[in-house]
Amino acid sequence: MVQSDDPSLLKQSDKHIEGFLIEDIWAELKRGRALRCSSCRRPGACIGCSIKKCSVKGHLPCIYKTKGVAIFESEFPVFCHRHRPHQTSVTQTFYVF
Repeated sequence: MVQSDDPSLLKQSDKHIEGFLIEDIWAELKRGRALRCSSCRRPGACIGCSIKKCSVKGHLPCIYKTKGVAIFESEFPVFCHRHRPHQTSVTQTFYVF
């Protein structure tokens, strides 16, 4: 999804932006105006944690500030700091010759 404070920028393409239909983008902007960010408490929080029972919502920068993570592949899942996936540490030794 394209993130901008100026919705008029969304009219630059005929039917879609990055695979999202313009009408769907407008509908999401309208829905997001009513949602408050769990971090900064400002309106426009269109991103929610991908865990269905979690109520955390936010702006993408706020998600990052609170140690959440967005994964930019397939269905673009976003996780709050409590539900983010954790990578197990891998120790490797590299030899330089």
